[in-house]
Amino acid sequence: MLSPYRRILARPGALAFSATGLYARLEIAMLSLGSVLLVQRTTGSYALAGAVAATLGVAAAVISPSIARLTDRLGQARVLRPAAVVHAVAIGALVLVAMLGAPIAVLFVAAALAGVTQVSVGSLVRARWANTVGRDDGLQVAFALESVLDEVVFIIGPVVITLIATLIHPAVGLILAAVTALSGAFLLAAQRRTEPESAASVSASAAGLEPRARSTGVLRKRGVLVLVLVFLAAGGIFGSAEVTVAAFTKQAGVPAAAGLVLALWAFGSMLSGLVYGSIRWRGGLGRRFVVAVLLMAVLTVPMVLVPTVPLLAVVFLVAGVAIAPVITAGSSLIEQLVPADRLTEGLAWTSTALSLTYAVSAAVAGLLIDAAGARAGFLVPVTAACLGAVAALIGAHRLQPRPVAGPVRA
Repeated sequence: MLSPYRRILARPGALAFSATGLYARLEIAMLSLGSVLLVQRTTGSYALAGAVAATLGVAAAVISPSIARLTDRLGQARVLRPAAVVHAVAIGALVLVAMLGAPIAVLFVAAALAGVTQVSVGSLVRARWANTVGRDDGLQVAFALESVLDEVVFIIGPVVITLIATLIHPAVGLILAAVTALSGAFLLAAQRRTEPESAASVSASAAGLEPRARSTGVLRKRGVLVLVLVFLAAGGIFGSAEVTVAAFTKQAGVPAAAGLVLALWAFGSMLSGLVYGSIRWRGGLGRRFVVAVLLMAVLTVPMVLVPTVPLLAVVFLVAGVAIAPVITAGSSLIEQLVPADRLTEGLAWTSTALSLTYAVSAAVAGLLIDAAGARAGFLVPVTAACLGAVAALIGAHRLQPRPVAGPVRA
């Protein structure tokens, strides 16, 4: 099962940029939950904590496509380094104003600044894979690998941040996230050999080859909007479930168990991602994506029914099985649906969708938890999962890529 992964990692530079991307992405799994834990600790409100996390996530989501577009144009290194520096400083500012009990408005400003400077490292790494592997069967394996590594991030990150928050203080966890983001960005930017060629360096030839593709927005490409809608739903599942698990385990008297439950969720996804990437599928990619989305909805519904933390852990382990196939198939569809010189932007739109509703759903879940108790928060991921299934079914016919005229991409 692992041999396809060994083959793609043997490509020159592949292991280095993939491992660096894994390290750099640890911050993603630590920042949102860490900000929730810090603000809840300093203010006592899950609603405010969720709103701050939502501000951070919405800011990142709104700016992410623009940063990705700039990255496609100028190259990864020229954008990644300055953004990482400002991002780390902004996280430090968020910690400082929370610890000092600054006015709520200042807290939101710091969260917004941390969000608008966050770069979607996963999109950059996937763009490197497309540049390294091309459009052969190895690309599905590469995207599956990155989905698995995403889950590794969400196995390690929540455990680390909850342990630090419980044993030391949430502020320490957020400082660690800032250091990880900064060092990871500089390590990735230093690997110029595998960096995709920027549009600026080939502007003359590219302008002659794909004038229509350049003048058309990525969201107007066939099927891309369907994918974005499904990823919006997926983000709604992830963000609200994270906050609700933290509240549910705290209400049960075992707050440190939140990291374990979320880690099991990611572990289930990681295992399914390994299997998914190792199989040579015969059916259409769009059909596989729809089936995975439907499965995700079915496996999410039981969250709202469980009465105890041990049962919750089992439900989350099983629910994780559908996540990696949804992310992998969605990323592969984006690669087929958008022009090669807009790939980072296309991938960023799915990341944007995840981040946007991840943040908003966390805030909505926080309000429900404050009003009706921890279990009520699970209504948000269940609703989001069902809406995602509806969007996938309605838009399934648009997920079949049309042949692209012009030269074949390497």
